[in-house]
Amino acid sequence: MPDPTRNRMTGGTVNGQLIQANHVNLTFEAAQGPPGPRWPHQVGVVPTVADAFQTRGLVAAIAEAGAVVLVGMGGIGKTQLAAHHAHAELHDGHVDLLVWVTAVDRQAVRQTYAQASVELGLAPTGDPDRFLAWLNTTDCRWLVVLDDLQDPADLRGLWPPGTATGHLVATTRRRDPALRTAGRAVLDVELFSPEESLAYLTERLDLHGLAEPDDELAALAEDLGRLPLALAQAAAYLIDLADTGHTAADYRAGLRARRPLAELAPGPAALPDDQSATLAAVLALSLERADAATAGLATPMLQLASVLDPNGIPVAVLVAEKARTHLGPDVSGAAAEEVLRSLSRLCLADRIMPTPEHRPDLFRVHVLTQHAAHDTVPNEDARAALLERATGALVDAWTEAFDRQEISRVMAANSAVLRHRDTEAWWNDTGKALARIEGVVLGTSGCGGDAAEHFGRLAAAACARLGPDDGYSCEIRGLHAYHLGLAGDPDGAAALLEDLLADQLRLLGPEHTDVLTTRRDLCRFLGDQPGELEAARCLAAELTRQHGSADQRAWAARMEVAGYLMRHGDFAAAAAEMAETGAPEVSEGLDPRELDVLSSAVQLLVQLLSDRSDAAAQHALIALSEEHGRCAGTSGDLHLLVRTLLGMGLLFSGRTDVGREEVEQVLPDLLRMLGADHAASKAAQEILDVLGPGPSRVIELGDADDAAL
Repeated sequence: MPDPTRNRMTGGTVNGQLIQANHVNLTFEAAQGPPGPRWPHQVGVVPTVADAFQTRGLVAAIAEAGAVVLVGMGGIGKTQLAAHHAHAELHDGHVDLLVWVTAVDRQAVRQTYAQASVELGLAPTGDPDRFLAWLNTTDCRWLVVLDDLQDPADLRGLWPPGTATGHLVATTRRRDPALRTAGRAVLDVELFSPEESLAYLTERLDLHGLAEPDDELAALAEDLGRLPLALAQAAAYLIDLADTGHTAADYRAGLRARRPLAELAPGPAALPDDQSATLAAVLALSLERADAATAGLATPMLQLASVLDPNGIPVAVLVAEKARTHLGPDVSGAAAEEVLRSLSRLCLADRIMPTPEHRPDLFRVHVLTQHAAHDTVPNEDARAALLERATGALVDAWTEAFDRQEISRVMAANSAVLRHRDTEAWWNDTGKALARIEGVVLGTSGCGGDAAEHFGRLAAAACARLGPDDGYSCEIRGLHAYHLGLAGDPDGAAALLEDLLADQLRLLGPEHTDVLTTRRDLCRFLGDQPGELEAARCLAAELTRQHGSADQRAWAARMEVAGYLMRHGDFAAAAAEMAETGAPEVSEGLDPRELDVLSSAVQLLVQLLSDRSDAAAQHALIALSEEHGRCAGTSGDLHLLVRTLLGMGLLFSGRTDVGREEVEQVLPDLLRMLGADHAASKAAQEILDVLGPGPSRVIELGDADDAAL
C-alpha cells in the first residue's frame, strides 16, 4: 500500500494537492515567534493585598462598574482597592487577561501595552496600538488597571476601549473633569470610618500578639486623620518597637509635639505589606508635584494651612494680603485662588464651595498633609513668622466678615487652633487683636454668655502674665465686665467694674477716657441713669477736648449721649445734642461735600426728633439716602451712617416697618465696615433688640433703658 500523501501546514496555510483518502496524516509546524499565552494570563505585577484589608463598601461598586477611576489623596488606599479587585477577579475566574500598569507617565503606559502585545503574540517587537485594537475586538474577558495616573493628558489615545467583555480600573490623585466620561465613572475614595480604623488597627496588632485599649486606638486613628497608609505604618511602628514598651499613647504624643513624620515611620525593613516608601516620603512627593504645577506656591500655601483648622479654613483667610506675603512678593489674590484650585485638583485639599444657606467658602486640608507641610518650615524663626502672618490674615478676614455668624464660628475654630499651635503668639499685637475680635463677635452674634466666658478666661490669663495693671489687662477686664452685664449678670459686672475703676483711678487719674468709660458702664449696670448720662457727657467732652469735635471717637460719644436721651423720651434734648454734634471725620481726605451730606442727615433727624410727624423731613431723609447711594455707592463708611440715621428717623417718627427694614439691611454692613464697637453699629443692633421679633411697633418713652447707641 503506498505511503499516505503528506501535506504540510505552516503558519495556518495548507500546501499540497488535495486527494480523497481514508486517512490523511497532517503535520503542523508552528510559525516562527513566541508561543501563545496560557490562560488566564497576567501582565505586570499586582501589589499584595494588605493584612487586615478593609472593604470600605467600595468593592462591590468597583466590580459593578465597567470603567471606574478611583480618586483620592496619596495614602488613602486607592491602589489597595484596585489590587484587591484584580486578585479577586483573577482568583474567581472572572477574567482571562489581567494587565497591571504603573501609569506614572505616558512612556510607562506604552511600554506595558507593548509588553502585553508581545506576550499575547500580537506583535513580536511590541506594539501598543495593536494591543489596544485587540482589546476592542477580542471575546476574551480582560481587566486593565492603570495605577497612580499622574496626568490625564498622558492617556490621550491610550485609554482602554469600552467593550462588553472589558473592565478598567484607574487610580489617581487628580480630580480633572476629563477623567469622567459617559462610559467612565469616578469614585472618590474616602478615609477609613472610625469603625474601619479601629478594626484595622486591632487586627494588625492581633496578628503579632499585641493589644491596645480600644479608646487609645480610636484616638490614634483620629490623630492620624484615619488615613489608611498612616494607620498601616503607625501599626508597623508599634509592632517594630513592641519590645521597647512603646505604646499608642507614646506615638500620639509624638504627633502632638509635631515631631517630623519621618521620625514616626517604621524602619525600611519594618514597612508593612511590601510598601517601599514611608508616609513622609509619599506626602513629600505630593508636595513636590504640587509645587511643580504651581510655580512653587503650593508648599507655602499648605504651610499657612498647617497652623489653621484642618476641618475648614475660610478661603478669605488664605487669600488675604497678609497671607499672600508668605507666598512671595507680588502674589495677587487671583494667583492665590489659582493655587487653591490646583491643590484641590491634586487631591491635597478639598474646596467646599459656599451655598445659598450662607455656608462659607472653605478649604479643608488633611491633618497629615498639614503635618508634612509644617515639616518643611525650616526653623523656629520661620515658624514664628508663619504664625504671625496666619494670625494677621485671620484678623483681617474676620473683620471683613464680622456680620456673618456662620463664618464667625469657623473663624473661632481657626482661632482656637492657632492658640493651641503657639500660646506665646497671643501676647503680640496681632494675637491680642485676634483674641479681642473673637470675644466681640461672640457678643454681637447673640452669644453674650460665651463672650463673657471668653473675656473672663482672657482677663485671667492677661493678669497672670502681664499683671492686672497692664493696659491690655485693664481693657480685657472691662470687656469681661461689660459682656457679663449684657449676659444677664449686672451685679457681677458692677463688682468687676468697681475693682477696675479703683485700679484705673490709681493708675490714670479721674479725667482719663478709660476711667470715664468704666464709670459710665458701672453706672449703667448699677441702674444709676443720671450717673450714666453724666459719665457719658464727661466722656464725650474729654474726647472732644483731646481730638476735636469732628473726630469719630468724639462724635460717637456725643451720639451716645443723644441716644441715651432718645431712649428715655427726651427728644428735644436729643435733637439739641445732635444738632450741636454735627458730622464726624469719617476718614482722612474726605470730600467736604460728603460731610455736608452727613450734616444734612443729622439735621433732618433733628427735625424728626423735634416733630415726629414731620412728613417732609421723612421724605427728605429718604431722598438724601437714595441720592447719596447713587452718587457714592452703597457700602462706604459715610453712606452707612446716612442709612443708619434714615432708619432711626423712620423708627422714631412712627414708620416702623420701613425703618426696621432699613436698619436690618444696614446692620451687616455696619459691623463689617465699622466694627461692633462703633456707635452706629451699636445703635442699629440695639434698636432691633428693642423691637424684638414679630410686628414692628413705635419706639416709645422708656424703651431700651439698657441699650446704648
